[in-house]
Amino acid sequence: MNDFCVYPTDWIEEQSLQPIIRQLQSRGIATQIDRTMTAKSKVGLFLGHQEGNKPRLSNCPIIMLHDLGQAHNVWPHFWRKESWGDYDYGLLPNRMWLQMYEAFEDPQRKPRHGVQMLGWPKSDNVFQSRQHNPDSAYKFKNKRLTVLYAPSWEYDNQQDKFLQALADLPVHIFIKQQFYEKMGHNSRVEEMARLHKNRWDNVILLDSKTRIFDVLQYTDCIVSDESSTLVEGAMVGCLPIGVSDWKIPDTQPPRAPSVPFTCVRQVPMAELRKTILNLTDEQRFAAEVRKLEAFADYFPDHKGKAASAFAEFIHARIIEQQ
Repeated sequence: MNDFCVYPTDWIEEQSLQPIIRQLQSRGIATQIDRTMTAKSKVGLFLGHQEGNKPRLSNCPIIMLHDLGQAHNVWPHFWRKESWGDYDYGLLPNRMWLQMYEAFEDPQRKPRHGVQMLGWPKSDNVFQSRQHNPDSAYKFKNKRLTVLYAPSWEYDNQQDKFLQALADLPVHIFIKQQFYEKMGHNSRVEEMARLHKNRWDNVILLDSKTRIFDVLQYTDCIVSDESSTLVEGAMVGCLPIGVSDWKIPDTQPPRAPSVPFTCVRQVPMAELRKTILNLTDEQRFAAEVRKLEAFADYFPDHKGKAASAFAEFIHARIIEQQ
């Protein structure tokens, strides 16, 4: 039996776990990655959002979130949809999630020994880079505003409409699509890439498997539909803008976005160009970023050191199992 094992069910989850794995390995803890859900362990770390998780494989199963906007369409009743009752501990990223957890009344769907608020390891690199220049959050990261397009879905030529509206503005633009192999999504992403490759000097098309925080550290403003990337942007000081009339094609007919994130500014597509143009004024931009400070509940605990906090907590559970 392994002392510790992580159980990712897809490449996104494995990517999320890498900072924690590195911290554990630096402490001399042998870490097994089991994508097959067959290895037994003394302590096991699982990610929610997956019915295929098998917490019974571990003597001490621990659960964390798959993403920050997980099951947002049922908030605040997350644990009614995704029970954590088969786990010993749950790990939460911020006070917003902790408050939602404390308000949920069914103890049978909560971890046996409760939860710990330990932050969001994926965001560590952004906070570490900003520690050297704390005032940088109120200035453009480049010589002009940098806008990130990161929707949960590519649908109805949305990327083309976005670029036609914004590409001639004095901004830098990153295009970061989600890698999703179902429902023809990747085919639509590839179609947009062929249409826009090398078309504008100020537009960079990123590989869809690019880690979101590797982009956010260079981003001033993030535009999406209902993606958890909006919350990830807000937690590191990137202005989050949700386009309220982009359609989500996971239902028929396609539905409106679900955005229960109070830190997100929502605008219709017709107002997006004016919204972004206003932000190209650095004083207006700085004022909007300062407004994010009112949403401190979205900021992660253990800023820049969350992976270490996760590793310390897990290490202590391993010692308990000896």
